[in-house]
Amino acid sequence: MNVNEMNNGDVFIAYVHFSEKDGGKVRPVVIFEDPEEKKMFACKVSSQVDKPIKQRLGYVLQDWKEAGFKKPSVVACDRENIREIDTNTVHKFVGRLTENDIKGLLIKHIKVAQQEYKKDLEKKNEIER
Repeated sequence: MNVNEMNNGDVFIAYVHFSEKDGGKVRPVVIFEDPEEKKMFACKVSSQVDKPIKQRLGYVLQDWKEAGFKKPSVVACDRENIREIDTNTVHKFVGRLTENDIKGLLIKHIKVAQQEYKKDLEKKNEIER
């Protein structure tokens, strides 16, 4: 897949590496570019919208049908589930998030990043005591 063919909020099927072990799996992802670092990132997508952890750390898509999904889906917003993506692992275009969902996803990402920062700071303070 050519990087020039990818836009923020595009949904693709891609191979995503596991963080904790070798390997990975093919799954839907939402693509975002960091223009300062000139890198593409993939946010994992799951259909497990009823799991509390998925709701707490992810954004439940409002317009999932319009984005090309067959069932309700949640996009991961935590750092463990957002990966820099090798565009050679991208297989197929699925759709594109609506502007409403892109905004909602970015807001949720900021909230989750704030929670992660707060937890990291608490851990650091505990270690220093």
